Amino acid sequence: MNFFEAQDQARKATTRLVVLFSLAVMMLIAVLYLCLAPVLGTHSQSLASLESIDSGVTGESAPEALRLLLWDPEVLLAVTIAVLSLVSLGSLYKTLSLSGGGAKIAESLGATEVLNSLSDPRYAVLINVVEEMAIASGVAVPSIYVLEGEPGINAFAAGWSPDDAAVAVTEGALDQLNRDELQGVIGHEFSHILNGDMRLNIRLIGVLHGILLIGLIGQGVLRGLAFSRRRSRNGKEAGAIAAMMMFGLLLMIVGYVGFWMGQLIKAGVSRQREFLADASAVQFTRSTTGIAGALKKIGGLFEGSSVASKRAEEASHMFFGRIGLKASWFNFMATHPPLEERIARLDAGAAAMLAQMEGVPSVAAQPAPGMEGVSSMASGQGAVGARLGLRPEQVVDQVGTIDDQHLAHSAALLSAFPGTVRAAASEPFGAVATLYGLLLDRDPDMRRGQLDMLAQRLTEPMLAETVRLLETLDAMDPSLRLPLADVMLPALRCLSDQQIKKVQAVMSVLAEADGQIDLFEFVLERLFRRRLDARLGKAVRRQVQFRTLREVLPDAELCLAVLARAGHSDKGVAAAVWTRSVAGLTGLAAVDAPLPRWSLGDLDSALQRLALAAPAVKKQFLDASVVCVLDDGYLAIEEAELLRLFAVILEVPLPPLIEPRAA
Repeated sequence: MNFFEAQDQARKATTRLVVLFSLAVMMLIAVLYLCLAPVLGTHSQSLASLESIDSGVTGESAPEALRLLLWDPEVLLAVTIAVLSLVSLGSLYKTLSLSGGGAKIAESLGATEVLNSLSDPRYAVLINVVEEMAIASGVAVPSIYVLEGEPGINAFAAGWSPDDAAVAVTEGALDQLNRDELQGVIGHEFSHILNGDMRLNIRLIGVLHGILLIGLIGQGVLRGLAFSRRRSRNGKEAGAIAAMMMFGLLLMIVGYVGFWMGQLIKAGVSRQREFLADASAVQFTRSTTGIAGALKKIGGLFEGSSVASKRAEEASHMFFGRIGLKASWFNFMATHPPLEERIARLDAGAAAMLAQMEGVPSVAAQPAPGMEGVSSMASGQGAVGARLGLRPEQVVDQVGTIDDQHLAHSAALLSAFPGTVRAAASEPFGAVATLYGLLLDRDPDMRRGQLDMLAQRLTEPMLAETVRLLETLDAMDPSLRLPLADVMLPALRCLSDQQIKKVQAVMSVLAEADGQIDLFEFVLERLFRRRLDARLGKAVRRQVQFRTLREVLPDAELCLAVLARAGHSDKGVAAAVWTRSVAGLTGLAAVDAPLPRWSLGDLDSALQRLALAAPAVKKQFLDASVVCVLDDGYLAIEEAELLRLFAVILEVPLPPLIEPRAA
């Protein structure tokens, strides 16, 4: 299954969630109505009818009286409105409370963010693995969290999109897993990031909270009335309290019905996606030993994959493994497939070994990998500024995937960062200074004017830090600019809302200081504006509006024109490349035509419209974009950066373009 098929599968899973949710709500309405109908409304007459039947006084049949007893449209309408209102409000409240994205969810589960390895050497391996995966897959580096004090082996990924994603692992995973096993677990979580599972999981939390709200109200009623009953001395008041307690108990019973239906919904939506994530982890790392080894250690560890956080149950479908110590008696309701089955799919012989391990003491904890394991990947060969032997279909087939060659390439990029800049990018203050430094013009006169502008807007320490980093940033290879922008994103997410808005304002001032915005300034500003907007709770949640290429063809042609011009200084050559790319997009014969006129504002508008296209249309456009870039077999830095922006705006995780390994 390729990325675009996986996106369609995620949408189908969302549709299935809506259907299951609707059935669950209908079930709640039915149960609550059947409990309330005999005691509310006009049914005393029906009860009398039943008594008359027993006495032989009335000629009504028992079925007719029973029908009158159970059918009351007014009660049904009232119950329906009440249930729909409670469920809708509960779901809306929960979903809005998670609008902060992955960081909000991780922190609600008790996780602690990790920005650098200064406090714990184990964090160095975790950070390195996550950064390698992110750069290799072409997505922003997610925020990294650790569930401290959790001895079980577990992990999760959360967020509305890759722009606001967070990855968390338990402390037990850091203690028990070696680097390959940790990489397998992180690869599993990156599958959820790349395949659109995170957004589905958040929606699932919101939906289930709405269903469970009725039971929570019942619990609240019982607690409050139990206290009132102890203090009541009035007989009538005590009777009323008893009646209300019965009503609260009824709501709790209905709530438990909702709980079990919620478990079924979780199982129905998430189980198969766990198998897909396991398979993706193997595909990403080209090894079954990593993730299979992690699963085996879960089976041999006393704590298994348990998580003690009080709020873990509502997010149980998001975790790498089951959060309880023991498997459920009702496996068909479990959020995860049985451990033996997951291992069997990865390693046919491991399931039998696991079955023999039941009752065996916990496996000995392996020491955490030291600093020598941080850069275990071989160096990769960069392709920016070089000729490529890639075919367009090879590039598009890599969307949403990772392989060992891209991991090696990302490891090489990480090791190429200057130490001064790398250290600064790992904490908020230095990351902001690095961002400003990247936006400063290379022209001395223009830079002098920009620094004067910064002096009016920044504190003296921030200005001094920006100036300190300039020499290193100027000497850095240009191909490292966007990877560096990815790496410093977790630190920038730690800024307050007010600080982020100030950073965005300063970015705009720097980009427009010379009266025009160059292509790199445009790319960097748009990337960070989008990603920091996600941190502010403005994560993009787009609905498909355009299902055919024809609806967005002018937008696609304009974007291809900008891309062709970025890679070719000669306008005639750029126009020829553009016509061939458009011909490949439309399937029509190439016709010589001048490049369309455009501005960066036009480019921004065109990309926003293309982002609303169906996955199949996005794939067509990406195909044409890659054809345009590879037309001369040479990848210019401007082409690589602009293509990266296209992919980010379209929410298409495109790995770096690198020279394929020789067969």
